[in-house]
Amino acid sequence: MTENMKKIFKSLEQILKLFVPPIISFIWRTIRPRKVKAHLTYAPDGWDTQLGPNSEGWNSAPIIENMECEFENFADHCRQSGPLGFSHVRTEAKSGITLRIHNLNMIWAYVLALASRKKKTLSILDWGGGLGHLYLVAKSVIPEVTLDYHCKEMAATVATGRRINPSVTWYDNDDCLAKSFDLVLVSGSLQYMIDWREALKNLASATKNYALLMQT
Repeated sequence: MTENMKKIFKSLEQILKLFVPPIISFIWRTIRPRKVKAHLTYAPDGWDTQLGPNSEGWNSAPIIENMECEFENFADHCRQSGPLGFSHVRTEAKSGITLRIHNLNMIWAYVLALASRKKKTLSILDWGGGLGHLYLVAKSVIPEVTLDYHCKEMAATVATGRRINPSVTWYDNDDCLAKSFDLVLVSGSLQYMIDWREALKNLASATKNYALLMQT
């Protein structure tokens, strides 16, 4: 189904809601068949599992396009003064403000405040940072601090990030580990590393003061 068709069906659904009694709407939501596409796929042989030809994981074009489509909306939320419970992922963003996302962003805000004490400039390495959405959160919560923000990601994501978020310094290799940062962030990316112990060791050596590891 094309994007235009989805919008048409969505509009029709909203119109029908005006005429259908709430009890009918509730019953339909309960019994209607749903096609739920799995976010993750079971790998029976662990890292040795043979992937299909189209299994690009987070480096796939649809995922990057999804994040890009939501980027400006996310940036707009960051410019406002409401709760921090908004997401950079479209499927989560549709559900509105959520406590889980709010708590994650508040943890990030707290660590930023701690790491930036008595500093005018804060250098940050975001390892696996998507399109740099947490850079936007950082700018929002500590606007008085100049951010030297660096992000390590996969090549296709880096290409998009450089285009839509040029204030961030981007890497698609490990060159960033040769530098030293005030704060290193690893958010929801450690589980994708085969040798995560070595990765943590290298990341720890790249921080001067603070590191934040979050499993999102």
